[in-house]
Amino acid sequence: MAGLVQSRDGVLQDRINNINALASRVIQSVNAVHSAGVGIDGTGGLNFFSGTDATNVAVNPNLTAKTVAASRMTGTGPYTHADGDSSNAVALAALQNAVSQRSVGLTNVQIKQILLTTTVDNMAPGVDEDSGYGILMALPAVQAAIALP
Repeated sequence: MAGLVQSRDGVLQDRINNINALASRVIQSVNAVHSAGVGIDGTGGLNFFSGTDATNVAVNPNLTAKTVAASRMTGTGPYTHADGDSSNAVALAALQNAVSQRSVGLTNVQIKQILLTTTVDNMAPGVDEDSGYGILMALPAVQAAIALP
């Protein structure tokens, strides 16, 4: 009986704490990237997730198909895109993961800066409705992360 109590109060609680910490980092990372984006209606600055860890994480109830931060695609390439489908958000999350895996210890601010500085602005200068910040360049982003001290 004592072993079960010890497992519940020690081992399991450590695992729960680790899951909550991971969920918190995911929430913060996704929100940092998403809030920097612009929805197709021009809305920006919205978090994708609400909550602080695995106990209360949820998709922000204020998001709509038009406020999810995503760039429009031109119709070329391997992806089929519909306004508000968040296909770019998935690609961005994968790229952010690759950057953070290549250089452990980067802050969310550093990762965001790497992604922004390695993006190619392909339309009007600055953030715009049709392409957001522009085209994410995966290889230069990972190379920039590796090059940091």
